[in-house]
Amino acid sequence: DLGCRVESGAFLTVQNVTGTDDQAGLLDTRFAPLCENMEGAAAAQVCCLYGVPFAEIRGISNIVGARDLSKWKIPAASAAAQSAALAFIRTL
Repeated sequence: DLGCRVESGAFLTVQNVTGTDDQAGLLDTRFAPLCENMEGAAAAQVCCLYGVPFAEIRGISNIVGARDLSKWKIPAASAAAQSAALAFIRTL
């Protein structure tokens, strides 16, 4: 058990990292996204353009807001993403 949950929904595409709690709260109130994402938008757009199915699986290592690297859980997020990707692949 990785202590994670699986959700589906909208990601908020941003051009730079949201580095303050105030900005994170504003974006959450306005858009109610599952997560902030910079990398996936280009891949999704290209897939849409060429009619290629697209799914993005993310392991979330930290909450958006003030950047406190000591709270980031990168190994756990990577393990959760790997587990979810393998489960997804098995359904195909």
